Amino acid sequence: MVGNVNVRRSPEWSTPVERLVNLVHLPYAWGCLFWAILFGVGGRLLGGYVDTFDPKVTLTRILDPNLSLWQAIANLVLNLILIPFLLIFSVRFMRLRVVQSKLELSATSPHGEETLHKVFGGVSRLLPPILIGAAVIGLYAIPGASPTVRGSGNPGLGDLSEIVSSIFTGFSFGSFLWVYLSSLRGLHKLGGEALRLRSSSEDPMLGLRPLGSISLSLAGAYIAVVFLGALTLIILPFGFSDIALLLIFLITGMVMFFLPLNNIHRKMQQEKRLEQSRIREQFNQLAKKPDNAGHEDPGDILTRMEKLLTIQILDQKVSAVPTWPFETSILGRFFAITLSVAAILIARLIMIELHL
Repeated sequence: MVGNVNVRRSPEWSTPVERLVNLVHLPYAWGCLFWAILFGVGGRLLGGYVDTFDPKVTLTRILDPNLSLWQAIANLVLNLILIPFLLIFSVRFMRLRVVQSKLELSATSPHGEETLHKVFGGVSRLLPPILIGAAVIGLYAIPGASPTVRGSGNPGLGDLSEIVSSIFTGFSFGSFLWVYLSSLRGLHKLGGEALRLRSSSEDPMLGLRPLGSISLSLAGAYIAVVFLGALTLIILPFGFSDIALLLIFLITGMVMFFLPLNNIHRKMQQEKRLEQSRIREQFNQLAKKPDNAGHEDPGDILTRMEKLLTIQILDQKVSAVPTWPFETSILGRFFAITLSVAAILIARLIMIELHL
């Protein structure tokens, strides 16, 4: 049945932005950097020079004269290079994180690899990233929802290069957000299937650790992008709407992070309760006094006590079985980072509102 699955619906199929990066035949990280610099810096410099033939004026395309020197450099490094680089690099990282866990996921899914193609096949689609990117560009095109920019003048090639750069960034962000959301949606669907769970004695996490690891990896990539965006918004004179929008993205991403984990958490809780119920039933049967208690053979008593002790040890082990597919200490650190970023953004919103 796996052979009938359309390869275009497979998570192993490269996303459109990955195929764009691979056009330059460089290692993927260097290819990401090439396209980020080309659209973020190179296009602006070329367009500005063709418009003015003045090197000093051309530099203002990437070093905004309305900003202080260190802010202009931060804008160049963070906003024009690092963020686009991280967006397109994370797309491949997140997709491959799912693909690399294919064997473990196939072992737990009800129909093996066919289920994975079914739930993760949409990761490599083209239309959703385009629509998401267009929506993001539209949000930032709203009056008052954009940072301080170069003063307007006669439109030229430089303005066209900035439009192309915005389209590239929007498409990169759309690809990033789509791979993140569709991967988590795939984990959510997989968690809702009748999974083939291992016993707690074989694996304390019932074979579901790969799902938790993928969720954490996806969330880590998402938080890295949001953190870099938050750093940019703090350093540069962005407005209230920009920071509020990033805060919404942060909250949405965290809600989506817990969506697939909810199904998995319930399954692990249910399996733990069933195991504890079976152990208690065995314990009660052994603890019940036999009808011939006064004439019970000492060897039988010793055997029964050994079984009771074994069941008690087993009950302690089952009680320690986690109900999340990862260490809860990792979740605590993850929460701390997320809340720190949220607190920074909220503090920035308050400062803007109070004109501080």
